[in-house]
Amino acid sequence: MADILVRGRAEARLAPTAAHMTITVKVAGAPTQAEAVDRAAIRCRTVDAAVDGRRNSLVRGAVDYSVRTGQEWDYSGQKGRRLIGYFATRSTEVECEPNGEALTAFLREVGEIEQVQVNGPRWAIAPDAAGYDALREAAGADARRKAESYAAGLGSRVGSLLWIAEPGLRIGGDASGGPRPEMMAAASPRAMKRGGPGQDEDEPLLVRVNPEPITVSVTVEVGFALVEG
Repeated sequence: MADILVRGRAEARLAPTAAHMTITVKVAGAPTQAEAVDRAAIRCRTVDAAVDGRRNSLVRGAVDYSVRTGQEWDYSGQKGRRLIGYFATRSTEVECEPNGEALTAFLREVGEIEQVQVNGPRWAIAPDAAGYDALREAAGADARRKAESYAAGLGSRVGSLLWIAEPGLRIGGDASGGPRPEMMAAASPRAMKRGGPGQDEDEPLLVRVNPEPITVSVTVEVGFALVEG
């Protein structure tokens, strides 16, 4: 008995279920390592207060990484490098609700803190998000349509289902054929500048952060039996 193997695919844009961002404090140019750490601690407390103030309304969780310190060198001279100061830095990974209005206010507050850089938001989607099941059904239907088209061209019909699997789970190859969301990132507040006539180039552009739909693709491999005629 002959059989046929096909891949079914489906793609859609789904609403994000989370927003991730990295908040980094970096203090540079301190005369001593201890002073660099002390200055960074002041900025870190301000960041922590902003994060903690939104834990019941926006922030789902936050992870603080250890403070790192180091030396700053000037290599422009002809006599080799020259020590010009010390730096201290700490990053915080924050997961938030995908609430555009609340994120706008939060990013504006944190982005205005001196010696703080915000990277994000980066939109993400949970594996069990609404819409995934419909995508899987569509991928399965696409696989059957392909099989029926191939079979018709050969004067055959699609028979019983022999097996179904996500790519890589049965016959090797690309094992990443499950749901594949594309991460989306928005510009940080410090990257948004007015810069128009008569406006300060360093003044933040007060724009709303809107959750961006994420393109999700699903692929499935299916084996069918072929029936003559």
